[in-house]
Amino acid sequence: VAAGTRSTFFVPPVLLRRLSASPALAGAPVDRIGTVLVGAAPVSPDDLRAGVRALGPRVWNGYGQGESPCTITANPPAAIAAAVAEGDERVLGSVGVPRWATRVRVVDGDDRVLPFGEVGEVMDLVAAGTRSTFFVPPTLLRRLSASPAVAAGRVDRIGTVLVGAAPVHPDDLRAGVGALGPRVWNGYGQGESPCTITANPPAAIAAAAAAGDERVLGSVGVARWATRVRVVDDADRELPHDEVGEVIVAAPTVMAGYLDDPEASATALRNGWLHTGDLGRVDADGHLTLVDRAKDVVITGGHNVDPREVEDVLIGDVAVAEVAVVGLPDPEWGEVVAAFVVAEPGATLDAAALDQRCQERIARHKRPRSYHVLAELPRNSAGKILKKTLRESLAHGPR
Repeated sequence: VAAGTRSTFFVPPVLLRRLSASPALAGAPVDRIGTVLVGAAPVSPDDLRAGVRALGPRVWNGYGQGESPCTITANPPAAIAAAVAEGDERVLGSVGVPRWATRVRVVDGDDRVLPFGEVGEVMDLVAAGTRSTFFVPPTLLRRLSASPAVAAGRVDRIGTVLVGAAPVHPDDLRAGVGALGPRVWNGYGQGESPCTITANPPAAIAAAAAAGDERVLGSVGVARWATRVRVVDDADRELPHDEVGEVIVAAPTVMAGYLDDPEASATALRNGWLHTGDLGRVDADGHLTLVDRAKDVVITGGHNVDPREVEDVLIGDVAVAEVAVVGLPDPEWGEVVAAFVVAEPGATLDAAALDQRCQERIARHKRPRSYHVLAELPRNSAGKILKKTLRESLAHGPR
């Protein structure tokens, strides 16, 4: 702890007791401790009390198991410290409340995976329940926001609408808040750091929508508890605010490594940080804005093109429901930009109109050289668009 600037670590209850009673804490830089995560066995209220007295409001407790990675419930430091001050045995004897996007029941539940885009069925289930929280990709958020079924539905029975799996445009968040109220959440994460890395909670999104704060609406929020996020250059040097670099993460949720792949693990986890492969920038208030995946950047004629920038232009066309921009091999330019688009129901896509839209808004070298209309974009089980599949579908160059 003394050698670092901010340390977060996990201890079983027996080590919490030893820490709380240790003379080594006297005069030690306890202020350099971020969070002491306590678990792996039941924690008594007395141990939590002693921990708070010795370490301050830095003691966390929760509940989880291997079948549900990370935690199922959490008792955060502020709640534990308040319970110690108030002598609240109920809170100290508990393992907290369910984590975000987590529902805990002690009786039979009803969890469903719905067909993509079935807005009517979503609202039917919302009406049949008392409080529903669910995940949607940005396309379904747009459909929910525009659906008469939502306007006439029991929006008051919606807890939180978690939006992710693809970049979310500020206009979509504004429309979501307009239709659903302060219930729209956005964030950022990946399989290598389960749950999320950053979060933009409903209250922050609603406030930003009301204030017209594009900076917050265009971001994926701020780092979650016990999570550190940095943006670095190719030499892992931290960059100043608002400069674009690779996003790296240090958190209790970061993986131990890739199964049976030590070389890939060493590359991803070098210098003690998870290297996400995502490009982004962090502002002075800690808001992370993602630019693109480093491997998805298109290099055409020596110029870098961020697919996200082109996608944001194309999705603004009322006829476009979804879009994915990729780079395709080209003997002259190295790569050329290609756009895969899905039309809104009942709409007809006009490639010339889309190209004109790009001409008016971005540099010429960033314009797609080809447009490919699909009935739907390929996705994985988490809802993420499979750009590799799109590239492979035109492996011999644009048609």
